[in-house]
Parts: sequence; C-alpha cells; structure tokens
Amino acid sequence: MNRNSNRNEPSSNRVRGPTSALSSFLREQGIQVPNRSRRARREEQATPREMSIDPPTPSDEASSMEGVEQTVTVAAQSSSSSLTATTTAAATEEMTFTASSSKKKRKDDSDDDDDVDFAPSSSRKAAKGRARILFCVICKSRFARDINDDNEETLCSDCKAGKSPNKPVNSKKKRLNVSKKEQLLAHDRVPSLQDICISIVVEYIDEVETFGFISDESFEKLAKIISRNRKLNNQTSRLFMEPYRKSLSLYDCTNMDETALMNVAHFCPRMERLELIYCGQINDKVLRLYQERLHNLKSLFLSGAFLVTKEAWISFFETTNNRLEAFGLRHSNRFDLTCIESLSKLCPNLQSLNLGQLGSLTSEYLPHVAKLTKLTKLELAWPSNEEEDTEQTANLIHMLEEIGPQLTELSLRGFYGLTDDVLLKGIMKYCKNLKKLNVEQSEQLTAEAAVQFFENWEAEGLTYLDISRCILLNDEVLKVAIRRFGNTLTHLNIHSLELLSPNGLEVLAGVNENEKDYCHQLTYLNCSFVRAMDDFVLQKLITKCKTLQDIHVWGCHLITNAVNAQINPILRIIGRETSTISLLNTH
Repeated sequence: MNRNSNRNEPSSNRVRGPTSALSSFLREQGIQVPNRSRRARREEQATPREMSIDPPTPSDEASSMEGVEQTVTVAAQSSSSSLTATTTAAATEEMTFTASSSKKKRKDDSDDDDDVDFAPSSSRKAAKGRARILFCVICKSRFARDINDDNEETLCSDCKAGKSPNKPVNSKKKRLNVSKKEQLLAHDRVPSLQDICISIVVEYIDEVETFGFISDESFEKLAKIISRNRKLNNQTSRLFMEPYRKSLSLYDCTNMDETALMNVAHFCPRMERLELIYCGQINDKVLRLYQERLHNLKSLFLSGAFLVTKEAWISFFETTNNRLEAFGLRHSNRFDLTCIESLSKLCPNLQSLNLGQLGSLTSEYLPHVAKLTKLTKLELAWPSNEEEDTEQTANLIHMLEEIGPQLTELSLRGFYGLTDDVLLKGIMKYCKNLKKLNVEQSEQLTAEAAVQFFENWEAEGLTYLDISRCILLNDEVLKVAIRRFGNTLTHLNIHSLELLSPNGLEVLAGVNENEKDYCHQLTYLNCSFVRAMDDFVLQKLITKCKTLQDIHVWGCHLITNAVNAQINPILRIIGRETSTISLLNTH
C-alpha cells in the first residue's frame, strides 16, 4: 500500500488524504503550502544522532519540531477543532499546525512500521492521471478538469451554463427508508409493474401462501431478492417448490435445516437442475435422498456443503452415472482426490465442471479432469497451492491439450502461479473455440506474453474476457485485445489494472472519432480501482458505447457526478460517490 504524502502537487498515485478539500481551497486562492511529508523530512534530517540509542534531550525535541510547525494565513473563518487558531486581524485568521513531541514520536513510529510492511513496488506504479478534482464555488459539487488546463475559474459545467444549483436538503425533513429511497432515486425512472409486484411480495413474504403461476424471470428475481434479504428459511423456501419445477436456484440456504433441504426431493420430483448456495446444513442423508428421488437430475451445484463426506460423493456419482451433465462444488474440504477420480470414471458425459475453494484442489486434480473429454465448460478457482508450481504448469498444459479443443468457456481464477507458458503453450495453442475466458488474479502473467497471446490467438468471437487483478498488464495488452475482439466483446473486467493510463482506457471507445476497433456490443464493464479512469474517459465510453448497461467504478476517485449519463437511459454507473442502486435491478 502506497501512502500518500498530502502534497499540493499531484502525487504518483493521485490519492489524496483527508485534507484534500483544504488543499484544493488553498490552491484556488493561490496559496502555496510547503508541506513536506514525514518521510521526506526524515530523509533530509537524517544525522548520526538519529542512529544513536541515547534518548533525545528536551532541547533536541524542541529543535526537531521547528520544521514541523507551519503557519498558513487564510482569509476565512476556521471551523476545525483540531487546529489552533490565533486571530491577528478582523478579516484574516492565522492557523498554526502543531503537535506534541510524544504524539509525533508515536505517529512516526507507527508510520515507520507501516512503511516497512507496505513498501511501494517500483515494478507496478500506477499510471499518472490527466485530471484533477476541483470544487465548484457556487454549488460546492466536485468536477474534473484537465491537469494541463491553467484556467483559474472554479465553476462546474452546470453553473457555467447558468443552471441553478440544486437546493440544499432540509436536514429536519424526515428521511425515507433506505431501501425505498434507493428505489426512488435509482436512475430517475419509473419501476415497471412487475418490479412493483415483486417488491410487495418480498415485503410480505411471510404472509404469502403460494406464488401461483409466474414467469421464470420473475421466479428467478424473487429468489435472488429474498435470498439477499436473508428471508429464505424453512417456511419461505417451500414457496419455491412445486411438482412441475425442473430448475431451482436458492441463493442463501443458511437458514434452511435438513428437513427443508430434503423437501426439494419430496416436492420437486421432476428436478433436472439444482443450485443451492450456502447450504451448510446439507449432509450425507440429504444427498442420498437426492440421488434416490431425483431420477431426472442432470445438473447439481452446491456451495458450502462441508458436511458431505467423500463416501457420499462417490455414492452419488455411482447413482447419477451417465446422466450427470453438469457438476459444481465450492467450499468443501472433504471433496478430495478420490472424489474427482470417481467423477472422471463414473460420469463420462459431464459437459460442465465448476470446482473452487476446495481444501485439496491441487495440480493432482488436473490429470483426472483431462479424462472428461466431453467438457465444454470448465472453471477451476482458487487452488490450495498459491505459488508458481512447475508441476502445475505441466499438468495444465496437458489438460488443455486433451480437452481444450472442445472448450467454449474456460475459467482459471485465482491461479497466482499461472505462467506465460500456460497462456502461450496451452490456451493459445489448444483452446481455439473459446467464447469466454477468465484468468482473474493471475499475477505472474506478463504484458509481453499477453500481447503475443492476443495477437496470435486464432479464436474468433470472444464475448467474455476477465483479466482483473493481472497486475502486470498494461495499455498495450488492452489495445491488442480490443483490436482483436472489440466487435464481439459484451463483458469485460479490468479490475485493479493499475498500469492502465487514460489513453489506454479510451481504446474501449475508439481513439479517434472514426475508429472502427472499439467495443460496439459491450454491455458490462468493470474498471474498479483503475486509477486512470476519469470523467473524460467515462463520458467518451457513454457516448460511443451505446449498448453499455453496467459500469463499475469503485475506487475511481477521479469520477464525479458531472458526467452526463442521461444520454444512455439503460446505463447504471455503480460505485460512483453519492450514486444509488435499485435493489430490484441489482444482478
């Protein structure tokens, strides 16, 4: 973690501390404050005396504090209780920043410890931004201005255009309920009748006896909202179980006990696809009932089934055998190597496999996965060995050689030790039919290898790309990827790619007005914690990418409310300060 020094000039990571508002005000008034960081002062004042173990004398402490005290004259009234103010004139006020020697010593000691633990990495310094945040003198709102713009006028675009600023909110007015307020403010649009009905059902879910006949879309939305509100229990879960149901997804089974979980087999005998999240109370007895009663079950995904033993898993695979087409399991330490070996032998028709957060998920799993030659979708996430492993690299390449040609979706999330060889000798060479690729948090992938991969990969029509937290990737990687797949990409995740610059991000919308290689069909973009994202880039994305529906900008401190998003009525900007999100429309 790179700590900011609260300087007036832009810092390398452009992160401002709690005094950024004061610094902005002083800068607007033309006042320069020579406020140097503690680290810089310590480096300049380093003497042999500091290396001595003898305690400093009071005179030494007093002299060392002379460089800390700074006096700033400001033509304003001070309202801060943490500053010592001394009035010298009726129109001016002198604020003196002082600190006791004991407090300084304690703070310096703690800062020294933090600096050692979180030393900045010279190999991946965040790219410099081109915007700075100012505060409008009329409406007090934040807005961005080009860092090279010497204009001293501090007016936002609305105030400059003569629009009246928003009226201040009456603090005495009774606040709305948070959830209702979010729904009212979300995108300034009227909710559909379907959304209104769903919100009423969710509010009175404990009094509902049956849903009746509703569409699959509404059924899925109800399940998500009720699970999100933690209202799914033994009673409410029964509402989702009907004899004609062939597909069921329950997203928070924390409050469902063994009896409620067994009801799935009792009341849904035609079940073909079952997904249970946070099902911590499922055990061998429940799983055995599923394999005996659900004769049409083809797809099973469980998360949190840590009570199920390996004997129960092997028995389940023996019963489902050839009819099991999709299997997924997360957060279960009892699913070991013998289980994956049984799965590969007993379920040869498996087409989709999703394994993650398993305590024993190592490179030894990969040869058994390679035997599932009918797989078209594969996701392996967060293996137990996080470091680079030569055996893992060899096994991954061998696995992709066996099953890569027929794969359409590949996700290798959290493979910290994923090397360039896997990308170039495995995915690029064998996986030529992929439509979805996810290599999230592959921290060893280099920009040079990624550029070579996207330039020479023979795949066509890639729609989903996740390269988030691949911290070594830069502008060149993004440019090549968009040049190759910009016309087909609908989902792009570049979370935490700190090496990206504003010019690199603008490639998403086309560098020039007549640029053809940009994201024509992009509907989802996650650029959270990409420090270079600013109002100028975001405005260009909104203007050029007409199909955008969701943009995540968490941690992008250069994004303000000055961006005009009204030109795209279906767009949601998520993570921007003061933004609100409708609970009904959260995916």
